[in-house]
Amino acid sequence: MVFDMVSDCLAVNVVTSSVNYAQELYVASDAEVTIKPSTYVYAGSDVSIVGTGILTAESDATSSSSFIADASVTGDVTYKRYVVGGADSGTVGTSWHLVSAPVGEQDIATFGADAANEVSTSGNKYAIAYYKNDNLPTKKWEYYTTASTEDFVRGQGYSTHRGSSGVYTFKGTMDTAPVGVTLTPASIDHPWFSVGNPFPSFLSTTAVYADNTAILDVTTYNALYVWVGASYVAKNNSSTGELLPPGQAFLIKSKDANSQTFTFNETSQTTQVGATDLFERTAAVPSVVVNLTSGTESAKTTLKYFSNTTKGLDVGWDAGSFYNGTKSFSIDTHLVNDSEGINITLQCLPTAAYETTVVSLAVNAAAGQTINFNALAENLPTGINVYLEDKINNTYQNINDASYTVTLTNAVNGIGNFFLHTSSSSVLNVEDAALNTALNLYKTNNTTLRITGLQDQNNASIKMYSITGKEVLANHFIATRKTDIQLPTLATGVYFVNIVSENVKLTKKIIIE
Repeated sequence: MVFDMVSDCLAVNVVTSSVNYAQELYVASDAEVTIKPSTYVYAGSDVSIVGTGILTAESDATSSSSFIADASVTGDVTYKRYVVGGADSGTVGTSWHLVSAPVGEQDIATFGADAANEVSTSGNKYAIAYYKNDNLPTKKWEYYTTASTEDFVRGQGYSTHRGSSGVYTFKGTMDTAPVGVTLTPASIDHPWFSVGNPFPSFLSTTAVYADNTAILDVTTYNALYVWVGASYVAKNNSSTGELLPPGQAFLIKSKDANSQTFTFNETSQTTQVGATDLFERTAAVPSVVVNLTSGTESAKTTLKYFSNTTKGLDVGWDAGSFYNGTKSFSIDTHLVNDSEGINITLQCLPTAAYETTVVSLAVNAAAGQTINFNALAENLPTGINVYLEDKINNTYQNINDASYTVTLTNAVNGIGNFFLHTSSSSVLNVEDAALNTALNLYKTNNTTLRITGLQDQNNASIKMYSITGKEVLANHFIATRKTDIQLPTLATGVYFVNIVSENVKLTKKIIIE
């Protein structure tokens, strides 16, 4: 395939249908090749872009192109990455994006100064920032300035803001080998990093996850976290069929304070095309997305259902929520079984237990705030609906048919107020005893146990035993939706806690550290 001068006129070649080519791809000086959105060019042999020759891959508001090369690429490649910007966003946070450079050796200050990129500025600072995990919460993004001399780091992610919707233009060298990003935690307590797709092509999300799962947090945060406008959405084993677009970055948490290498393998590239700004989804999975809105604020949490997952923690399937500081408006869940008090943004549950599962929603909202719940349910069994239980007002609402709106008299913080049921309507006619599955307890710290899911004003008792059987706590209390029990000073070790209230019993193991 040769793109060159024709009769002394500039040869402009626009690729509008995808091309697979096994021989050398040669772009002659003063020739142009443009790969339009929704198409790809795959080069199985060497690629040469000579002199002032131009090879550009484009994206727009709905689609991205891909350029994949198996052998060497000589010369610069240009990628145009579309992002929503400024006043076009319409929703809080949606005009900020996590972006990675799909080419190498792109100078940051040159990129920021390019008027066509419309990078927002504040004084001498560009709205281009890297994630510095030892900064204070809410101040972890460090911004580049007009005096910056660095290039975008291959495989690193950056927070960016554009003045209006349009394209970022990246120009530089192209990688045809694995790209490794060294993670050297400066913060032992917060080993989070921003990384991103370094190729001008889509990547398989599950392949990127599988290549790196061993270096990720070994428990709740074993996932890739992508910013999708107003919140981070976790991607892991549950993300079959989803793709990572060119220029898409995300956050990850490393498993410990030792240096790790996050790897993007060139073999994970794919020619499938799809949405520019979000992960592309192609696989049909039973799921429920619960949306919480109030004015311009929005948040969401996701449930997915698989035959091989449980009601407890499934590492690589369930994912905890990422917070940079304290959120005043949010929605998450807690694990149905064996909750440790961690807010979960993605919970994977067994398909065999739709009608016997009650999920605690962790909601943060202010007193006097009017909040709205609705659910997007996909691929659930026929007859299964999504119900919100409001324990404050003792009501149920089918929220996949209609929204549920409530004005809060008091602030809500965490679980104990709202619960989610996936059931046929007949199941919800039973007495409150059906809610026993929502009873849970966990440590908030080494001196406090939190009990949720009990009926208000019921008599309840708690007993706690060491692993040798010695009773270390015995108490009676009047239950509320969320009851905190203060613990005596206890030695480090394993303990068993027994809760009894109105025919409800729960025994759980906890660890004092």
